[in-house]
Amino acid sequence: MKGRRRNGSKRRFLLSFLLPLFLIIFAAVGYGVWHDDIQLRMSLLAGQKPSIFTDSGLINRPDNIVSLVVNESTWIIESTEPNPLPIQINIINNGATPIDEITATDVLPNDWGWQEQEVQVQFVQADAAVIEIDAAYFETVYDLSAHTLTVTIHDIKAAIGKYLEQNDKIKIVFNIEYALIGSTLPEEFADDLPQYANLVTTTAWIGDWASDLASASITFTSQIGA
Repeated sequence: MKGRRRNGSKRRFLLSFLLPLFLIIFAAVGYGVWHDDIQLRMSLLAGQKPSIFTDSGLINRPDNIVSLVVNESTWIIESTEPNPLPIQINIINNGATPIDEITATDVLPNDWGWQEQEVQVQFVQADAAVIEIDAAYFETVYDLSAHTLTVTIHDIKAAIGKYLEQNDKIKIVFNIEYALIGSTLPEEFADDLPQYANLVTTTAWIGDWASDLASASITFTSQIGA
């Protein structure tokens, strides 16, 4: 009986000692989360919705010219230069409100399609330091019928350890390829090579607050190469 009483006393002692300790730890963690949330909300005044600036461009193509590599005997389009064609989208927080979610929807040019490989997403700090964002933290959706590629980062803080602050940037890079490779050069291309347009629209959020849509477009010209 004495042994049982001693064991019971030990258990009660451990319980009385550990339970308050656990409660203190849980309270501290909960307070930290609550404190961060309250601080963020206090810093956001009514009307301070997120604000972003977006631009886009072809990588290593300052003249925005893409060559069609055409066989001189058969007039078959064999490739493009470059192939594939890389497109870069920049989304910059140009307001005071931090951002925790971003969506970019790109309408691909006619005659071009997304080269289905991993999209590259980077976080570029205001001081130009670059952090690669793992693919686990963003979603990529290609809609073949709408001819759109949508990239969404649902939780920027989880991806990079902080919100997207003023002058911070998200950079998205993906490749497109020419759908007419392997086809005979259309007759109308002989005298009037087409221009192509790529359009991207972006939106940012913090909680339920959304920014206005921001958009950017690229127009590039094709030419017949060797």
